[in-house]
Amino acid sequence: GQTVPREPDGIETIRQYLQAKGHAVVNMNRVLRIGNTLVSVEFFLKDQNLIIKYWNPDAIESLSAKGSSAQRAYEKYVQNWAQVAAKHEQNGGRICDVQASDAQTIVAALDSYPELNTNPEETSEPVMYAKD
Repeated sequence: GQTVPREPDGIETIRQYLQAKGHAVVNMNRVLRIGNTLVSVEFFLKDQNLIIKYWNPDAIESLSAKGSSAQRAYEKYVQNWAQVAAKHEQNGGRICDVQASDAQTIVAALDSYPELNTNPEETSEPVMYAKD
């Protein structure tokens, strides 16, 4: 049977982005899908103690049409995330919040976080500053 390829969603976009930037150790946690739509997910970059938290505004907006059980699932998820986020920040971790529904916007949001653009291989060299 022909399987219809799923639209690449935020997970694929973020994963490809991180691979391209040389982030090897990435754990994906707490994927929230309602129906077939990705609503939220987080990526944990262990070496940087950094969480990329992805939200899909289009999916969140359409929740009201999906009925109360979907909304309850989402609300519970948001509360759970608030606890995770608070604990992560207490432990000195950072959070990159990405709210976007299409790949271009996701990449633009990721690009706005300089800590994601550090390529570990390149930054391990001592930087020599010219003194005038």
